[in-house]
This record gives sequence, C-alpha cells and structure tokens, in this order.
Amino acid sequence: HIELGLAFDRATVRAELAQVAADVARLAAVRVKVGDISPLEERVLSADARTSADALDLAETEKVMAQARLVATLALDDAGVPAQPRFSSPPAQTLPLTSLIGVARAARPDARSAALAISAATARAGWERSRIVNLGALVETQWSQPAGPALRLGGRLDLPLFNQNQGGTGRADAEVERAVAQHEMLARTVVMEVTVALARLEQATRSRRRFEVEVLPALEDALAQARHGFETGDHPYLVVLDVLRRVGEARLRRAELLAEQRRALCELERALGARLQSATDVASRVGAEQGDR
Repeated sequence: HIELGLAFDRATVRAELAQVAADVARLAAVRVKVGDISPLEERVLSADARTSADALDLAETEKVMAQARLVATLALDDAGVPAQPRFSSPPAQTLPLTSLIGVARAARPDARSAALAISAATARAGWERSRIVNLGALVETQWSQPAGPALRLGGRLDLPLFNQNQGGTGRADAEVERAVAQHEMLARTVVMEVTVALARLEQATRSRRRFEVEVLPALEDALAQARHGFETGDHPYLVVLDVLRRVGEARLRRAELLAEQRRALCELERALGARLQSATDVASRVGAEQGDR
C-alpha cells in the first residue's frame, strides 16, 4: 500500500514537472519566432519537454504495476482495492522510548506468550514436587476363596526412600529455566526492535520536515524566478533547466521521505504490537497495573 502511495506521489510530481517543461517549451517556440533565442535553444527545451512527458508516462505505468502487486498481495480483485491510496496523518509526536517498550511488552502476543510459558513451567514444577509422595488406591481380586472370586479394596502409600521423583522435578526445573531464558531473549529483542523502529521514524520525520520547510520552498522560489527571468529575457534557458531539474529531484525526494516515514511507522507499530494511536491508552493501563502491584 505504501509503494502504491509512492507511485501516486511520483506520478503527481512528474505531471507537474511535465507541465512546467511544456510551458517553457511553448514559450521558447514563441521566442524563437521573434528572434529572442536561437533555434538550438528551442530544440533543447522541446527535447526536455518530451523527456518529461516520457517520465510521466513511466510514472503512470509504475502506478499500474504497484496496483497489480497490491491486488495480488491481498488476493482480491480490482474492485476490492481503492483506486486512490489513503493514509492517516503521521503522529506529530510519539511517546518516550521507555513507555513504548512497556506498551510492546504488554501488547505483543509473543511477549505475553513468553510470560505465560514461565507461569505454566512454574506450575508444572510445583506439580512434579508434589508427586514425591504417591498415594494411590488398591483394588485386588482374589480367586482362592471357595465361594468364588472376591474383591478387596484398600490404599497404597509410596514412601520416598530412594525415588523422590528426581527426574520429573529436574526436567520441570529445566523447563522453568528455559522459559525464563526465552522470555529474557524476547525482552531484549523487543527493546532492540522498538528502539530501532522509533529512531527510524524520528529520522524520517526530521528529514521530511527539513525538505518541506527549508529545501522545497527555496527551490520553488528559484524556479518561479528562473521562469520569470526566461520570459523577460534576463536568464538563459540553461538556468531554467538546471532549476527545474533540482526542483524535480527535491519533490521526488520528498515523496520518498514520506514513504519512508510511513514504512517506519508501520515497523514501529509492528514492534509495539498495537497501533501507535492507541499506544497511549495501553501505556496508561500498564502504568495503572504497575501501580496496583
């Protein structure tokens, strides 16, 4: 779904760039007729416009391929997949790392399973220790009576003189140790995955904001000035082409950073075992449970 959204964003950027290149080419065609520029300059701008149009056609094809991959992944037909990808807005800020780790330990199924495995292994160990003294029922059939067979009921107590169920208790203790070790390994894995995913999300968010606040506005102003200068004859066509290329690269980079932010958000939610929007509620519940303890 994120790849489909990136394909749509790329196509949008390519369409805008193709429109600007076409406008510049039409302006060059007018200027070459009045003798303001040479035919060579007009042909270069016309070739750049056709290149931009071809890049737009390629971006539209990538949209179709991304749509087909999403349909195949979901095992649905085209009617079951929305034509326009939709995403929720990334969160403005996240919880602290310690709170997110607590959410992951409480919400992830594998973390909860590891905790339950310790409880089950501990219960089995207690059961094995309780089997040191065996108390059983005795039912015997005697055939030596003259009147026929007879039954005798009674009890049996095995005293642990030599056998104290060492094998059963040893195996149960080993199961407890293994469950504790697996829980510790999983806890370290949870910490690592949440830490890496959070760092990736924060880095993608900073890079996206930097491009949107510092890089793109400056390049957009430069492109507007270059176009105006070319229209008035103050700037040559090379300035327009250079600025147009830089603006295109920056817009595409911004689309890639947005996709990277979405991927990082998905990875963080997978590491948490819950949606990030509901992580605050989970963190509050975990804090209340720890306070009750």
